[in-house]
Amino acid sequence: MNASTCPCGCHGAGTFGNCTINGGCGHLHRDSEPSQRCRRGTRCADATRQRVTAEDGSTSRVRLPAWATTPGGLCRMDTTLAYRAIQQLPADCAELSTLLAKTSRPIGVYASSSRDLSVPIRLNVEALQAKIVVELDIWAAPVAEFSGFTYTEIGRGGHRAHYASGWIVGRWPLLLQLPVMTVARLDGDDERLSGRNPVVLADEDGVDGALRLLRLHDQVTDIAGRTHRAERLWSPCPQCQRVALERQEGADHVDCACCGHRMTLAEYERRASVLAVAYEDEVAVA
Repeated sequence: MNASTCPCGCHGAGTFGNCTINGGCGHLHRDSEPSQRCRRGTRCADATRQRVTAEDGSTSRVRLPAWATTPGGLCRMDTTLAYRAIQQLPADCAELSTLLAKTSRPIGVYASSSRDLSVPIRLNVEALQAKIVVELDIWAAPVAEFSGFTYTEIGRGGHRAHYASGWIVGRWPLLLQLPVMTVARLDGDDERLSGRNPVVLADEDGVDGALRLLRLHDQVTDIAGRTHRAERLWSPCPQCQRVALERQEGADHVDCACCGHRMTLAEYERRASVLAVAYEDEVAVA
């Protein structure tokens, strides 16, 4: 039995050994073990929509995360997205500084430290910029420690973010391999005068850190109002057979605007080349 006919439905993408189905495709994948799915869950960039049947017989379509490259880790596509996001975070800090320099009408509080005209400070932008720098420091320190070095915070703002990002990007596999550790963060509610400790402790591992940094990059995209051009592709969707495939500018995957099916760019190019040859042969015969 090959991957396309095996009841498991992994299509040859299993990464955990032998298939548990007798005479199956040769891959191990147990849906009862969520740790073998991408940690990002339903937000997985390579998730697929599948129809599941409940105990009462009703059916529904759910987003099923892709297989993780390691148990409890991320899928290949989300690993790439997180890596690129961390690379982009220093540039995100610079873009947020540009937004702070603009004199647009703010939603938040006006602040000034001189007798000059009040400068409108967008507090949400400033808070996000500070959160990026702090989060990069949090995860650069253990990466450096596991590499046999001592991490020291250097500079301020964008320079500090660039330095911390360099540590993580240069030793990227180490971040995803970091074990569970206690991480301390400020909860944002400064109530020192009331005696309450604003520090919140959480147990997280390196994959949690990668996902947090990815979410911060996504927040910058939202707050900066970035838009991406979408390229409409000519071949039909392999799932719904409608001509609705789109590729966002700079993305390494293709999405169907109709059914939500997603495939990697390499998969689309292989399929499109086969269809193009078939169309050319059909025209030549006609």
